[in-house]
Amino acid sequence: MLEKLISKEGFYQIAAEYGLPYPQTKIITMAEYQADAYLNFDFQYPVELKPEDPVSWLKCQFEGRKKAFTIHDEAELTDIVGKIYHHGYTEDLILQDFIPGDDSNMRVLNAYVDQNHQVKMMCLGHPLLEDPTPQSIGNYMAIMPAYDQSLYETVQAFLEKLHYTGMANFDIKYDARDGQYKFFEINLRQGRSSFYVTLNGYNLAKWFVDDYVTGSLRQAETVYANNLKTGHKLWLGVPKKIFEKYAYDNETKREALHLLREGRYGTTVFYDQDQTFKRWLLMKYMFHNYFKRYQTYYQVNKGQYFEAEAKKVASKAD
Repeated sequence: MLEKLISKEGFYQIAAEYGLPYPQTKIITMAEYQADAYLNFDFQYPVELKPEDPVSWLKCQFEGRKKAFTIHDEAELTDIVGKIYHHGYTEDLILQDFIPGDDSNMRVLNAYVDQNHQVKMMCLGHPLLEDPTPQSIGNYMAIMPAYDQSLYETVQAFLEKLHYTGMANFDIKYDARDGQYKFFEINLRQGRSSFYVTLNGYNLAKWFVDDYVTGSLRQAETVYANNLKTGHKLWLGVPKKIFEKYAYDNETKREALHLLREGRYGTTVFYDQDQTFKRWLLMKYMFHNYFKRYQTYYQVNKGQYFEAEAKKVASKAD
């Protein structure tokens, strides 16, 4: 199961089997590329292109390389796929329908499933800002706690039907065209930004301890986190000024700004009990680097996003 789910291609096969919504997808193989047989698919441009195998992807280097590509026409698709396979990548590529909407249409969900395959905790997050740099596109930089019982029930049914065990982390995007949440992938671990869960009162480590050490989790009811959001906090992976400047303006951002003013926020890396001067200086340097990254890449990616949106609207009008 691990080998199947850890593969994006395998995850989509299982999602289709168990009725979990995901974007329209085409798998491009190297054989199809060599036969020039990969350009026919059932959805329109713009499209998203990403590697199936992230480990092999690390060895593939060329100018313009990104973690994922938003592609606007056939010429651009042909160019990018050619560069990828010409520079040493041999595994499959994932081509998907582009779901319209800015960073705030994303959702992230962490779940813990006990050793008896029962979901015991789910915590939904509402990302408001992503990393714009080519090698890190899609990494969440700001997350508000969120609640959606229907989404919780969908994920719970999926995991329990699979007889899954352990921590699961889902990347999701809301598709306004049909009102559905579409699932991009499952990580069989907590994600790099998953401290938003612990920050809001649901300590990730405690679920493992209660399950395998104390045994108290067996009798516990499922926790559907943030249904009240009492005392909730904003998680940040960038300096406050970057969030204030670059996050899209909407109601949730305004709520997040209110939390910032009240000091109700936190990060994964700054921790009062682990604050030697050398470490503090290193973390400050790391955070400061984000200013240049956003200045360099944010407007480029924002322009690509709006261009993709405009082409999507134009294609519908035609």
